[in-house]
Amino acid sequence: MASATLYIDVECYGPLFCPDGLVINDPDSDPIEILGWTDITSDIRTSIPVTYSHGNPNNDIEARVADEGVLRLAFDNSEGNSAGLAGLYSPDHTNADECFVQNQPIRIRIIYNTVTFYEWRGSISSITPSPDSYGERITWVEAKDFMRYFYETDFTNVNIQIDKRDDELLTTLIAQLPRQPEALDLDTGNDQYSYSFHDEINGTSHIITVIQKMMMSGLGKFFVRGGTTYSETLTYINRQNILAPGTPVAALDNNMVGLELVRDESSLVSKVKVTTYPVQIDSADVILWQLNNPIQIDPGTPKIITMTLRDPNGRATNIAALSLVAPVADTDYKFSSVSGSGNDLNADLDFSYSDGTYSIDVTLTNNSTKVGYLWYFFPRGKGVYLYEPVPTSKFTGQAFGKTLSIDMPYQDDEIVGTSIASLYSGWFTVAKSNITSCKIIGNKSDELMTAALTVQPGDYVTIKETQTGIDTGFIVNGIDKELIPLSSGVMVNATWYLCQAQIVTGFILDTSILDTDLLGVS
Repeated sequence: MASATLYIDVECYGPLFCPDGLVINDPDSDPIEILGWTDITSDIRTSIPVTYSHGNPNNDIEARVADEGVLRLAFDNSEGNSAGLAGLYSPDHTNADECFVQNQPIRIRIIYNTVTFYEWRGSISSITPSPDSYGERITWVEAKDFMRYFYETDFTNVNIQIDKRDDELLTTLIAQLPRQPEALDLDTGNDQYSYSFHDEINGTSHIITVIQKMMMSGLGKFFVRGGTTYSETLTYINRQNILAPGTPVAALDNNMVGLELVRDESSLVSKVKVTTYPVQIDSADVILWQLNNPIQIDPGTPKIITMTLRDPNGRATNIAALSLVAPVADTDYKFSSVSGSGNDLNADLDFSYSDGTYSIDVTLTNNSTKVGYLWYFFPRGKGVYLYEPVPTSKFTGQAFGKTLSIDMPYQDDEIVGTSIASLYSGWFTVAKSNITSCKIIGNKSDELMTAALTVQPGDYVTIKETQTGIDTGFIVNGIDKELIPLSSGVMVNATWYLCQAQIVTGFILDTSILDTDLLGVS
């Protein structure tokens, strides 16, 4: 039996100690405090398993971005905890631990064979103390991993991106988050998109929506992973490395305790349809919005209006501005001390455009001493339009089945769509079993414990199981873990959510260099 040790830490301020173990004080004789991790493992209720997840539990074509990873555990809220205080884990109690609050960082680490595996990190999202001083006196805690910031942060104040890869776009989006991750591991994207973010409406979608479009456009995957150095590494794996994953991180051979396998309609695919989205750009500046009613602007007080851009041809419902021209007096605007006519205050009006795509904020500043009226405003620029998408279809050879649709919003090259359709149709020439998950108990052997602690979302594993006849490779899309505290150590149960690896050596797409032998492009 393999044995490992569980540790649960929260990040909070604590005293600074010297090498002799004494507290270091400041000149006023107050203890110096620093931010660090505090071990609170002794206060979990050992009768209740610790569970956590990361990655994506699905295995369809769209399962390319991690869900919010969730940690659930329970703390001893009675006098039996490490502080001997009832209510220590009740935020509203006089005995409440000041470190135990919402958004407090929390992590899971497991030590096995002297190696520390930083399994999971996130922040506390909910705290639920059970009432009744004579009851169970448990506090239930839920935390979410770094992916929560992508799901909760609005996409706003980001311009159209030109000639950028997935890794470059991810860097731009990550910079918008309220905090930055411990570490980044981003593959170089296989594609350079001519335009991206041009179909987003500021403030109406979350950043995760944009990332999902990116991953569908390039067929990469995006996860948060643990490891032996960092507990939180944002990871992007490009299409090439998914299709050529290399040496498996773990190899199971009839030593799992559960394997979910089914051969159903999901493998019956008669046609693959890939849709790409060419864009149209204005060759000259056009009017992208118009003011319909006068706006009063008081002296020295900036006023903000929001322009929802429009297609002057009336064809596209969503458009974006590649560029906006600095407004020219009398040509683009008229500002007057009289509402509805005149231009005597033109020289006193300043314009400032925010970053953005479909909707753009305009800050107007009246530098005169009079109340002014902007009554004529027709801002110009070069629009970006999505008109007719280009679908490309390829039959698989199966006589019966569904159509597998692959939507690639940022791919504007039809050749890419044709290549992807050819590649995917080749995978569905015959029906195959769908293996959705595999469960292992780490404590049964050193091999299994190493696998349970090492394998992360995005890793390549191989699985052999005699009864079902399965003997192939898989990409791990998501992971659930259950930790059961024991009298000595912890039991580690891991469930991997899988998608079958489709290995194509050397598959690289580029809009200017295309390997037609591999992709079957005529």
